Amino acid sequence: MKSYSRHFICVASLLIAAVLPASAGSTKTYTYNDPVTGITGITGVSTTFTFNSKTDKVSAGTLTFSGVFGGVPGTFHVTFQGLATNCSSSCSYDVMQKVTYEGHTYAINDVINLGQLSASGSIKTGKKTGYFDGPFSTVPEGGSRFSYLGPAGFVIFGAIFLSGVLRPGVNRRERV
Repeated sequence: MKSYSRHFICVASLLIAAVLPASAGSTKTYTYNDPVTGITGITGVSTTFTFNSKTDKVSAGTLTFSGVFGGVPGTFHVTFQGLATNCSSSCSYDVMQKVTYEGHTYAINDVINLGQLSASGSIKTGKKTGYFDGPFSTVPEGGSRFSYLGPAGFVIFGAIFLSGVLRPGVNRRERV
């Protein structure tokens, strides 16, 4: 009986150790990558930002536009941070900035809808306007995807291990 309790304590300890890094928090990191349509030169936009649901603040936000600017391939970055609005119903954040890059002025409008996990926006230079729109993904609680898959694996393998340990043998006789 003692060997069974040792195995159980070992499996339980490993499970607790694996679950601790995946504990839920109020801060999540979001990313999305979308193509830009309707404008030549700019091929895509990538966005990464952190949202704290307790304070309704967006921080560490960066929009990165890639493409060919002035005949040269490259990227330019726009940083943002601030307070999200309408967090009692849909929670959204608006990025509206003008940026000068490679001699061109770009008007950027990006609406991040945290309630539906989507974003839509536009980038305008001169008379040309490009649009981007799409869903974005989250990294669980600011950590990696392994922080959720690891504990699930421990539970599965722990159950397999315990079922093999606790299964009675074929030639075992029990008293009634």
